[in-house]
Amino acid sequence: RMEEVAGGGAVGLSHLPSSSASSGKMSAAPSASSMAATTTPAVARPLLERFRSDETYSQFMRPGFDATGYAGGVLSHPAPTTAAATLEKIQVGINDINAELKTKVAEQHQELFKQVYTVKELEAILLTLNTAVDSLHQSVISIKEELMDPFLMIQARTKQLERMQAASDLLRKVLRFLVVIQKLRSYLDMKKLPEAAECLYELEQICTSKELIGVHVINNEKDWIVRTFNDVTNATTNSLAEGMESLNQAQVANALQVFYNLKTLPEKLTATVSSLTSRVAHSIKTLLNEDMREATGPTQTGMPRSASGTSLAMAPAAQVRTVLWGKMEKLTDMCYVSCVQIRHLQRVLAKMKDPASQRSLLSVIMKTDSDNLFVNFWQTMTRILQEELTSAAKTIPAVETVFVGEYPKLLRLFNEFLRRLKTTFDIKPDQAETWEAHEKQLIGGLSRFEHAYLTRSLVRLVEPINGLFAATGGGITGVGRGAALPPPPEEIAALSRSITSEIELAKTDPRLTAEVVGVVGKALKLFTEKSKQLIGFEEEASQVTEIAPPAQRRNMEIYNGLHQLSEAVASMIPTVPASSAPLLAALANVEKVEQQIISPVFDRMMTTVLEPTFLRIHKEGYGSSNHKEMFAGSPYLTSLTERVQDFH
Repeated sequence: RMEEVAGGGAVGLSHLPSSSASSGKMSAAPSASSMAATTTPAVARPLLERFRSDETYSQFMRPGFDATGYAGGVLSHPAPTTAAATLEKIQVGINDINAELKTKVAEQHQELFKQVYTVKELEAILLTLNTAVDSLHQSVISIKEELMDPFLMIQARTKQLERMQAASDLLRKVLRFLVVIQKLRSYLDMKKLPEAAECLYELEQICTSKELIGVHVINNEKDWIVRTFNDVTNATTNSLAEGMESLNQAQVANALQVFYNLKTLPEKLTATVSSLTSRVAHSIKTLLNEDMREATGPTQTGMPRSASGTSLAMAPAAQVRTVLWGKMEKLTDMCYVSCVQIRHLQRVLAKMKDPASQRSLLSVIMKTDSDNLFVNFWQTMTRILQEELTSAAKTIPAVETVFVGEYPKLLRLFNEFLRRLKTTFDIKPDQAETWEAHEKQLIGGLSRFEHAYLTRSLVRLVEPINGLFAATGGGITGVGRGAALPPPPEEIAALSRSITSEIELAKTDPRLTAEVVGVVGKALKLFTEKSKQLIGFEEEASQVTEIAPPAQRRNMEIYNGLHQLSEAVASMIPTVPASSAPLLAALANVEKVEQQIISPVFDRMMTTVLEPTFLRIHKEGYGSSNHKEMFAGSPYLTSLTERVQDFH
């Protein structure tokens, strides 16, 4: 506390300019005051340092100084002179502090006078402000009293106006309800369902208003409105179904307009497409599975029976094929009808316009590309068709046998289905790419049977080729036992007929033709490789003698077989010009092997036979007068003729 007393004179006075600073009129007083406050501790610091270093004074400067405890300690000291000495010393310290305060006041008396003037000025300003505030407060009270009555009146009138407006709206809605329900009755009498649908939707919106709950005029008609709504919806649903069955554009458009006016067209459209999809799925499943499993009872092995009591799996092949192809024709007809109906529905929606935006109803409903309606149905139908065909093939072996064995017929059936759709839809050139994607998607569902058919086709060609080269023995004089024999011409002709048959069966579809041609190319390559393995490259195979050696005759038979087969295959190329690349590659390989067979023989004939014969021309005496020799011919020409005949 002695520290506070030492600096309290000047520091305490420094609090006075704060009021003048708040008034904003005298800016010099606060700066001078703050300067005095900052300089006073510096001047008084020697006195304070002396107090801190003194044992008696330092106790008063501690933060937790207890005056009562200090006084009790001094008085309880055993030496009686201690209290008096302590008190005297404290008094000296107080005198020192007072002297320091007087000195500081004398040094700062000019600043203190200024601060006293500032306080008086601030008091005068504060009095003026208080007077102005009181006057303003009285004015506010007076204005409040003057405005309260008009405000309360306006508030009451506003509430009254709101109630009148609400009552007016309520009466207007009730009146509109009565007018619309009268229109509805007249439209129903005239069988104008689109206009009646507009009235029904408006009545539904009116009836759902909360403020109309409990109005007897409306409540009395609600049941009739609900019944009418259901009747109109059911009648329109039946009309839409009939219009799609008969492809009646006007009937379908009228039904769609009704649902559009009822604001239920998207939901109804989804339900219609789903119904068609479900019908297609049920028909496919029934035709391919349930009808094919139709039986009077299970056999001992659990296999289903036909209506005649014969197990379908064991039924005669002709009977199974007849039944199955008949059902497949019904299936494609049903799919065709469903696709045409969906397309018809899409075209009608594309022609109808939304009155608000003048956009087609199809674009308004689908929100995306206009083909989405048909595309979605097509994707669903092809997926179901693929699943059910696969299921029928797995469940009934006879079905898979027919579909795989007669896959070209199955493919031709679906190609005819696609052709009918393309003709009906009148596909434009700019739509060709999209339509090709649809075709690939449908035909792709038959990939299981196509792969199996191509595998069997390859087997039908490979097995005879393996059989042709499996024979061993001395069919050719001089060829040892166990050596493979070249195929005879009649068996090569049979193989050629098989190749021709495979290509002819696949001509129903260009893509299948390309696949089968690829299979034929593989078979021809196998035949060439096996023929190449039989070629003899020993010395006697290229000898030129009066009688051909056995190895040479075997090579000639191999050559003739390759030539015979290549001629038969080459004759098929004009019939499949777009898919002939595999055949041309295989024939080029055959020609290469043929050259390997005949080139050594021809080379030997040129060097050992023809060249010596040609050289004899210089030894002939053509200038001789022996006419008999000239008439009979020269030995050179006779020899040359014989050598040329060796090439045949």
